[in-house]
Amino acid sequence: MGEGVLLEWTGKGTPMMRDSFNVYLWGEKFGTLHANPRSEGKGLKPDSVALHIDNALLYTDHWYEDLQTVVQACGLYVKNVTRLDIALDGLNYIIDFLNLYQKQFEHNKRVHMKGKARFSAGVLDKTTMRYDHFKIGSGTSEKQISVYNKTKELERSNKGYIEKYWQANGLENGGPACPVYRVELRMRGKAVKEVKDFAIHKLTDYSFLFDLFRTGCNNYFEFTDTTGHRNVSRQAVIELIPFNALGARLLEKVPRPLTDGRYKAKMAVHLTVKDIVLDLIPEATRPEALGVMKEQIERYDLYQWMSRRLPDWLKHYGKLANRQGMPRGGGYGGHCGLMDILDGYAPPPN
Repeated sequence: MGEGVLLEWTGKGTPMMRDSFNVYLWGEKFGTLHANPRSEGKGLKPDSVALHIDNALLYTDHWYEDLQTVVQACGLYVKNVTRLDIALDGLNYIIDFLNLYQKQFEHNKRVHMKGKARFSAGVLDKTTMRYDHFKIGSGTSEKQISVYNKTKELERSNKGYIEKYWQANGLENGGPACPVYRVELRMRGKAVKEVKDFAIHKLTDYSFLFDLFRTGCNNYFEFTDTTGHRNVSRQAVIELIPFNALGARLLEKVPRPLTDGRYKAKMAVHLTVKDIVLDLIPEATRPEALGVMKEQIERYDLYQWMSRRLPDWLKHYGKLANRQGMPRGGGYGGHCGLMDILDGYAPPPN
């Protein structure tokens, strides 16, 4: 491939991709490349690929430079992040806090968890009467928080590079008697896209990672003190993780498009296009109809949807108009009106 990059076909694929390749950079394992979608469902195009970076590489300070090398050598374009995990290790008091939270009853509840995410405990140790791990959210949700015994997990996974990373940063693994607990935030693609101005290179900045972690926990992995107020909005937030003391910020989110009325707006836009092409709207009122349609497209963020559908509509209704011997919207159908609505819209790159 050039630039020290080598691809090795594994002879198998994934449920979504036909072929998987081990990726090596200068003789060292970089990750896995999944290519050739089994179907074009779920928005996958024929040239779509998924690149998974090996976990060990993410504990180095050169993973991003290596990623750029691989991407350039393979002729790839990074479109989005499908999954991102961020971990905080050594906050062992959190497992104690969650055990106390779990043991509350309604009549003596002192701590409330904000949000609607599911709270679930692991297996109860009948000797200590404690739980060793907790999860907030489900495995299929756009984000999930896991709190678990990382020392115990390392005994099974044999990830020696993590212990070396701990030692280099002054974190001691005391073994079963004094384990290290991990608080891990897992974000899927949709949750990542909600962060305004997100860019992969920012993940090399530890302060941005901490900001991102705080943003993911906001109103999700957040607890309040119920004493004094029954209204959750007035209850004091318990700073379980010292975000304020360490200067972590809440990142701005991308404004969500309106969803209520979105389907009706699509139907109205489609009908307006049809009526204009078939010359069913008088020429004097076409500018007004186009203005209403553009307002609907802007309000519900339908530009991408419109850019995909409009060429097919113009072709279909144009043929229908020809068969019926009708003029094609006085010029509005294919050119000066409908297409002008998409002026300035830049579709996402392929």
